Amino acid sequence: LLLAIKNQIPSRVIPIVTDLEVVWVYVATTPPVIVAVCYRPPDNDKEFVTKLYKCLSEITTKYPNAYVTLFGDFNYPNIDWSALSSSCAFSQEFIDFCLDFNFSNVITQPTRITNHCSNILDLCLSQDPSLFSNITYLPGISDHLVIDLTLSLSAPRRSHYCKFIRNYAKADYASINLNLEDFYHTFSVNFWERTVNENWTLFKDKVIYLIERFIPLTRIISDNTNPWYNKTIHSQSNRKKRLYKRTKAVNTTASWDAYHECARAYKSAINQAKTKFYSIDLPNILTTKPKKFWKIINPALSLPLQFVDDDGLPLSDKHGALAINNFFCSIFTNEDLLNIPDSCQSFHPLMNPILIDRAGVLKAIDQLKVSSSSGGDQINSKVLINTKHISSTFLCDIFSQSLKLSEVPSDWKIANVIPVHKTGDRQQISNYRPISLTSVSCKLLEHILYSNIINFLDSHNLLFKHQHGFRKSYSCETQLTAFLTDVYSNFDSNVQTDAIFIDFSKAFDKVPHQRLLMKLRDINLHPSVVNWISEFLTNRTQYTSVNNVKSTTSTVTSGVPQGTVLGPLLFLIYINDLHHGITSEVRLFADDCVIYRPIHSRHDQLILQNDLQLIIQWCHKWQMALNYNKCKSLSFSRSPHVLSSSYHLSSIPVTACSSYKYLGIHLTSDLSWITHITSVVADANRTLGFLRRNLRQATSPVKQLAYTTLVRTKLEFASSIWSPWQSYLTNNLESVQSRALRFIYSDYSPYASISGFRQSANLDTLSHRRRVSRLSLLHRIFYYNSHLRQSLLSPPYRIFPRLDHSCKLRPISSSTVTHQMSTLPLAIDDWNSLPDVIVSLSDTKKFSAAISLFFSNL
Repeated sequence: LLLAIKNQIPSRVIPIVTDLEVVWVYVATTPPVIVAVCYRPPDNDKEFVTKLYKCLSEITTKYPNAYVTLFGDFNYPNIDWSALSSSCAFSQEFIDFCLDFNFSNVITQPTRITNHCSNILDLCLSQDPSLFSNITYLPGISDHLVIDLTLSLSAPRRSHYCKFIRNYAKADYASINLNLEDFYHTFSVNFWERTVNENWTLFKDKVIYLIERFIPLTRIISDNTNPWYNKTIHSQSNRKKRLYKRTKAVNTTASWDAYHECARAYKSAINQAKTKFYSIDLPNILTTKPKKFWKIINPALSLPLQFVDDDGLPLSDKHGALAINNFFCSIFTNEDLLNIPDSCQSFHPLMNPILIDRAGVLKAIDQLKVSSSSGGDQINSKVLINTKHISSTFLCDIFSQSLKLSEVPSDWKIANVIPVHKTGDRQQISNYRPISLTSVSCKLLEHILYSNIINFLDSHNLLFKHQHGFRKSYSCETQLTAFLTDVYSNFDSNVQTDAIFIDFSKAFDKVPHQRLLMKLRDINLHPSVVNWISEFLTNRTQYTSVNNVKSTTSTVTSGVPQGTVLGPLLFLIYINDLHHGITSEVRLFADDCVIYRPIHSRHDQLILQNDLQLIIQWCHKWQMALNYNKCKSLSFSRSPHVLSSSYHLSSIPVTACSSYKYLGIHLTSDLSWITHITSVVADANRTLGFLRRNLRQATSPVKQLAYTTLVRTKLEFASSIWSPWQSYLTNNLESVQSRALRFIYSDYSPYASISGFRQSANLDTLSHRRRVSRLSLLHRIFYYNSHLRQSLLSPPYRIFPRLDHSCKLRPISSSTVTHQMSTLPLAIDDWNSLPDVIVSLSDTKKFSAAISLFFSNL
């Protein structure tokens, strides 16, 4: 069954548990309606009406103010709909059902006509027949007619909107800077006699005043269904309408000539706007704002949020904002302040105090992204960047005072939480995660603190060596490489590896503040830094915006604020001691945890189970929670006879699986990449199909940019880890690029040359790019990650000066093809074959370009 509704009409599927072939949809129109499509097989007589009655009872109870309309092929040939009667008992039962729910059938002519009979089998049952008109019966593609009818409802127009934004391109920054320089003399007087909050407010109010005075507003008229729509077209459209109305009234040749001239100008404006949009605007948006690009080519993503309550009823924007804000707040931890763990003594020096100077603030401003969203203070990065020389002077004073006095302005503690859809039903609040928009100025100070803290941690090796998240020279690829190197080694030795993938529940939002602050003191951060962070976390508030409607503010009682600069680092410090006491291997990527060990006997599995119990004890001690349903176990083994074991977390069995998606990669028990590549190819083909449907009018360069940005990235995520050696898997991957090349050049001829297209587009094969990616990963480890270099790479037994380069590595021997064709053995073999002039390049970008050219010329 298919029930298709335009994206512009707000609607949602109603989940009703039944074995009937029926789909129910709530349509938020005026009045609201429930639209359903149903099919009843001809031989289904016994319980059909009873089951349908049960569904309607549930629907009408939940949505008492909505009209119900039921479409479908019901296969009741014996009913006389004009008299509402039938000689068949089953048919009469259906008539009674219709009367009970006040249904009228608006179909009055036979919908199935044969040489022997004609019957009304396809019905449109409505509780308000007056809503239907223009019923037409058309020839169908089967023995049933096609019914075309009009259902008159009032739906909100959502595709066309108008808003006002600041036109920063026309800003008078010279006047803003001049006014700020004059104001600084007043600002600096009695500076230390005022509080940090008062000084910040003076600066903020002055900047906002200057923004309103020297940066003009501009009106943006947009149409989600026609993204090239602009003010010129809007003006031409209005002029054309006015001329048409006047011409109809006077009806002269001159007036009609003027109208047609205007119509031609209007059409020309549309064509020019389309050409500019597809050739200039769209590629710029794709490279700088990919999220906006998706919203343009998929207008459904730009539709206003529409949440529903527990009963499935739609919430107003006000109640929706409040509901989702309450949901986000429900995640917070109520810290057990009576049972805070004992402090641990530190054996390394105290962190030096942080000194803030204008040059450091200026450097931080230069590193801001122009597209960064402003927080609640409405001062964005564009303004700070264009006033950086004077703004850095103000902010240096405020930052120094803030850190010295451990005071944080109230504006810096307010977060505008944006709900970001994860997966599933977009109308369910639980399917969203929070992203906080906070003060850009505060982030500048956070950057300064972050760089000093991370330098202190790295200089004393305080972070867990197997933590790969949010750290320089670490990534998903390094985490997967280190983890899979151990697994491959065991696999090659015919040793089973049992791995447990631990999923923390809302980890970033649950961090208890006092326990976190204790850990900050334990690692000997400078007291001024700890006190500032304590104030930064205290009395924080947040509100959530839904369609520009704000909820009331709520207190943030736990968590490291997501969307801030310090948040991720604070989380790394909090989870840093998770591995203490555990004898199995633990590897972390932020809160993604895997614990594993080689299994030689049952004893090893008991040790692994005991280590899982230590993780549970750590969670209880530090008030973190696990998502038990998402914790999985996976046994890697060459042997079909796996030594099985049932692992538990808090007496809850850990589900064993043969495949698990870890950090975006599908891992399987036999270390095959078939599952992953099948999934990647399917996902890439879906995205490519979407682009083909929505970029038909785009130029070849735009299509190619869309492919390389949105499709090829899916085919190459962490491809240094999973490059296949089987030709059929390689061909499956290359087939996506082949289809993309046909799309780019709009040539689907069977005689077209794919290699010619690829040469014209200057695109390398995906297998070539995976080879380069694999070597680039090895290069980053060799030059920029001493820990991984020491643990993963070995020096050669000897170097032959005439044959080998100076950076030669010891090859990894393998007894299985699976291990031999894995990341490090392949990469090291290629690395050792490179000329010295290439491996001596320490810059990764230059190295990647050099090896790409080197292998292309082989």
